[in-house]
Amino acid sequence: MWRKFLLLNDVTFYTIPAVTALILPSPFRTSMTLEERKTETKFWKKQISDSSFRSFLQTIFLLH
Repeated sequence: MWRKFLLLNDVTFYTIPAVTALILPSPFRTSMTLEERKTETKFWKKQISDSSFRSFLQTIFLLH
């Protein structure tokens, strides 16, 4: 469906580099208990809720 928008003459598109997801893959956490995973998820929720941390991540990933 999005392809039809690319055909529009009066619309300009552009991309911006942005971190939009934090993935905690299950296969790498098979030795963790459910409680440990819950604690880790809470930690990352707190981190990504902080705008200064998100800015820090943007800076790191845009440098590479």
